[in-house]
Amino acid sequence: MKAQNPSILREILQRKRKELVALETDIVGILPFLKEDFHKERADADFHFYPGVEGFKRMYRTDEELGKLPVQRYTWDVLMPMDVIGPDFMNELVNRQLVNEKRHPFRPREIVSLNDWTRHFLSYQYNRDHEYLNSREIRFIDDPTFDIGVELTIVGEHILIACARRSEVWGLKMRSELLSATLRSIFMMQWRLAVPVTSELVDSWGPSEMLDHERKQNKKKKEKRVH
Repeated sequence: MKAQNPSILREILQRKRKELVALETDIVGILPFLKEDFHKERADADFHFYPGVEGFKRMYRTDEELGKLPVQRYTWDVLMPMDVIGPDFMNELVNRQLVNEKRHPFRPREIVSLNDWTRHFLSYQYNRDHEYLNSREIRFIDDPTFDIGVELTIVGEHILIACARRSEVWGLKMRSELLSATLRSIFMMQWRLAVPVTSELVDSWGPSEMLDHERKQNKKKKEKRVH
């Protein structure tokens, strides 16, 4: 038997490569039809829209349940104004979040845009309960171009969006592994650039005038009940 020139191995590989390219081309042409049939009734993602104030509140209750999942939580936080859902609802919500966050294996991460409103909100909640800053990690971006109009939270493969600005009041819950992964990567890029919100920073802004006024009112109400 005559020995073959070793160079023939390369010729065999080149021939096989051409055959594989031809096969791949055929498969690429067929795949759209196969996928169209396979994905006809399957998106493997879903969403729920919550319109108006009541829907907005329902979404926040859903948010609380998702917050118990043992995964890291990421939020672009607008620090929702109390005039939409009321100070009592907001304060009770924050109180329940604090309880859940103490038991959670991960501290939530939040990015805020630094402005007059966020200073007010952070100062109010921090002076109401110092655990507010201990239970979460908050960082800020001090740049006027960073103006977020909605609160966007990523919990595992779930995305929660809350809007209560101007005439828009709504919530949206979506489940998508790929979208949550994409948003999470964008969040982490900004997280590295953002500056931590510390108790020293909040103290430097001075006391919360709104909280001081509320406490004075509550004190007067108690004194009236006593008399």
